[in-house]
Amino acid sequence: MKYFGLVGGCLLILASPLHAADSFPPEFTPTPLKRAVPDKDPYYGPPEVALRKLLSFEKKNRRTNHFCVIGYAWPNDGLDIWVHWVEEKRLLQWRGFADQERRETGLITAQADFRLGKNTVATPDDINGRNDVVTGTWWRAVVDDCAEHGEHFTIRPFKQ
Repeated sequence: MKYFGLVGGCLLILASPLHAADSFPPEFTPTPLKRAVPDKDPYYGPPEVALRKLLSFEKKNRRTNHFCVIGYAWPNDGLDIWVHWVEEKRLLQWRGFADQERRETGLITAQADFRLGKNTVATPDDINGRNDVVTGTWWRAVVDDCAEHGEHFTIRPFKQ
């Protein structure tokens, strides 16, 4: 009977909300509350429209492009949406807006735009207070997390 109690107690611990939370890479400091999807958020909406507008603006719409989109929810009710543009090796922080037109062009005016090798540095000390760079380790952690948990989009060539 003691064995059953021990096993049952362990199962309760494993099923508790604390253990049910998303696990994040150690590079995520602070740690988000959970992953989120922008589709149903009133400040973002379905990503495909914003992705197409970005491609048109960048004049990259004549080739196939691949994207991954992932969101992170924070304790202050904030939401960060990151878009990995595979071909350009870019990680963009999508700006959310209540206004539909501004929301759809929010990737053109990305809150952050980190290009691997250009806006990435080796160590946190190399950041030195700058907000236009991140560590390559953090950049890769977001990209890998997106690859595993994010929404994937393939945008085929299209006319403007």
